Amino acid sequence: MSIADTVGTAGAADGTESWKSGVRDETRSIARTGLLIVGGFLLLFGGWALLFPLASAVVAGGVVISAGQNKLIQHPVGGSILEILARDGDKVAQGDPIVILDPVVDEAQYDQLRSRQATLKATEARIEARLSGADTVAFPPEFQAASISQASTGSATSPTREMALRDHYRLIMADEVETFRSGRKRLEEEVAAYREQVESLRKQAVGIDAQKASADSQLDILRDQADRMRPLVRDGYVARRELNDIDRQINDLEGNATNLAAEALSTRHKISEVENRIQQTIQQNREELGMELAKVRGEISELDNQLRAAGDSVEKREVRAPVSGVVAKSSVHTIGGVVRAGDIIAEIVPGDSVPMIEAKVKPSDIDYVQAGQRAEVVITAFNRRLYDPVNAEVELVEADAELNERTQEKFFTVRLKITDTPSQFNRVNDLRPGMEAEVFIQTERRTFLTYLLKPISDSFRRAFQER
Repeated sequence: MSIADTVGTAGAADGTESWKSGVRDETRSIARTGLLIVGGFLLLFGGWALLFPLASAVVAGGVVISAGQNKLIQHPVGGSILEILARDGDKVAQGDPIVILDPVVDEAQYDQLRSRQATLKATEARIEARLSGADTVAFPPEFQAASISQASTGSATSPTREMALRDHYRLIMADEVETFRSGRKRLEEEVAAYREQVESLRKQAVGIDAQKASADSQLDILRDQADRMRPLVRDGYVARRELNDIDRQINDLEGNATNLAAEALSTRHKISEVENRIQQTIQQNREELGMELAKVRGEISELDNQLRAAGDSVEKREVRAPVSGVVAKSSVHTIGGVVRAGDIIAEIVPGDSVPMIEAKVKPSDIDYVQAGQRAEVVITAFNRRLYDPVNAEVELVEADAELNERTQEKFFTVRLKITDTPSQFNRVNDLRPGMEAEVFIQTERRTFLTYLLKPISDSFRRAFQER
């Protein structure tokens, strides 16, 4: 190899080493810069994670409810649905009809009770006439044909029902008049029979008295004759036999007179007994009538209460709204369907009630929720791009968990009041019960590092507590 070649080779080697050394210096500079950037970022991130707190929240599903209790619409006796006038979402004013029930059953029951009441009142009038000794029965005013329609119901009575009631009233009056006459006639005949006995006994007494008077007169004559004959018998002018005959006649007449006196006394006792029996019959009849009257009046009083209840049922066949508001949770949807007594027909959300939020919080999160906490509520029905969340505040946390029958999951009910005014959230007045919402209940602020270390610290805490 020549010197030139050697020198050239050496120069080439020196250039390569110089280039490598230059390249090495540039790489180290880039790496150093990168490390500084990463280190600075990590330092900033660590400072942020350590020092700057982050907001945290309990997230729960919710629904808009009414602040006041919904008014339940029920019917005390139920019935068949004739007409449905308001459904879910319809606005109603207080007193507006919601559902009309078929009045046929209630009217039939009312008419039956009314007929029974009419019978009892007619009976009452008949008994009062008997007790007062009147010749006719004075029936109450409602038995007049002009007032029957008013007596049937407070509302308009159908011509068929009115005619049936009039016919029934006429039959009742005819029956009671006949009963009045027959009862009075039966008593009069019984009393007349007793009075005939009295009259017969009095005639017997008169005859007995006449017989006794005749016997007494004969006795007086025979006694006088015997008194005049005794001296003659003693002196022998008259035979003893004749005086004995007269004495025997006197004894017979005295016995007969005694029997007649006893018979007259017995007859007069019989007259007194029959007269007492007449009074007893009249008194017993009055007592029986009085007992019957008391029973009838008791039944009338009891029936009046039943009639008021039945009349209310007839009048309340129109189920009306107790307050103004919006119909919700209606349970009647079919004409001809049956509503049982006490069934909830629908609910009325009062129109003047303030909307609230009812959230269902998981048992695992309930420890972080307490009254007074702030929350943000997103109404799913509103466009999120146009409307900010609604500000709210926890007002009530239920003390016990409830069970969702459908999902079999437990939850705590949390109620929140909306703190935004219409000026802060212009759709506050548009909130309606039943709208779904997402609720973010703000809890304590924690740093990012705390979030990262929380699972680890919890694991260590459980590990050190295990036996």
